[in-house]
Amino acid sequence: MATIFCFSTTGNCLYASNQIALKINATVISMTESVQSCDDDVIGFVFPTYFWGLPKIVERFISNIKITNKNSYIFAITTYGNKNKNAGNSIKGVIGAVDKLLSKKGLAITYGNVLHSVQNFIVHHEVIDSEEIQKNIDENLKILTHDIAEKKQNEIKRFGFINKLIYSSFPHKNGHCDNHFNISPNCTGCGICKSICPMQNILLKEGKPTYLHNCELCLACLHACPTTAIEWKKSTIGKKRYRNPHISLKELIVFNSSK
Repeated sequence: MATIFCFSTTGNCLYASNQIALKINATVISMTESVQSCDDDVIGFVFPTYFWGLPKIVERFISNIKITNKNSYIFAITTYGNKNKNAGNSIKGVIGAVDKLLSKKGLAITYGNVLHSVQNFIVHHEVIDSEEIQKNIDENLKILTHDIAEKKQNEIKRFGFINKLIYSSFPHKNGHCDNHFNISPNCTGCGICKSICPMQNILLKEGKPTYLHNCELCLACLHACPTTAIEWKKSTIGKKRYRNPHISLKELIVFNSSK
């Protein structure tokens, strides 16, 4: 049996997980779910890179899960949106961070790789997407999927100094970064932001979203808002929103609902 554990908020990692799952006949499970253990022969972790590091939810999930099959083929794929697609060689250190977590359990990543994807962290950037990027995603995804299906192995790069330096500046670590979300009068109180939040960090009070200070700064709420009513400080105003073209809003909401 095979299981892929995935964290996805705009659909890129869910799309990648689904494509890999089709090839290796795997079940895709959200890292928002409460999973105690896994003893499958093939176990995968698919997640986005946040500032050249791991999202907190990914770190917690991998730290907490018990993998009982010490012979499991374990792979990890991380997506990144750096406009310099060659940055992947350094970002591979993020896979090393997963390997370090697993080493505490007497386990190791068998195969790890990066997938250059769409830049959607619009706090600091514009959305960087194009037909060429989508084509490259699919081409590279086929290579990764083939490698995993063939149970290939590769050397895992360690989480390096550059990773640590950049990650230390990411403003999500204490969860209170949500203080900087602003809700405009365009808000209709539809509740999509509450439903899609993987951290269950949003409540609706008097028809408006209220944040609970357990934020990943994943921007799922911001990208999904149908009236563009959610902004982070002033840095996202006027910027394009994004969702993976192969994943529907309903799929993301269901996927990120904790069970």
